[in-house]
Amino acid sequence: MKDHVYLAVSGRTGLGTVAACPCADLSTATDLASQRFIQDYQADFGVPPGAFTAEAWDVAWMFVQAFRGGAVTRGEVLRSMWSVDRFDGLANTYVFEPTGELALGAARIHLYRDQAGRWMPFQEG
Repeated sequence: MKDHVYLAVSGRTGLGTVAACPCADLSTATDLASQRFIQDYQADFGVPPGAFTAEAWDVAWMFVQAFRGGAVTRGEVLRSMWSVDRFDGLANTYVFEPTGELALGAARIHLYRDQAGRWMPFQEG
């Protein structure tokens, strides 16, 4: 639901809608890395990054780190990925359990509200 299509279709009747998404929205981020990512993404694809784009970028960088560490086979990549207990990404800081699952406190659900036809971080109060 947290998509530009929803905003376009719902129009004024959707104003105030709150959507929950585990995806990070970098559109209001002020750090240089996020702004550069948005600019590069828009230059390459002609549209702003959508839901889960930043998380996909983070996963890709985890693979890049495995390759840079010398992993060339599937098994080596797998071992490299299993050895990561923390990864500071663009969307989140990911902390992993020894089982490979996200640590309980590392998972995030973000709330967004349709304000004037744009998804904005929702903050109560």
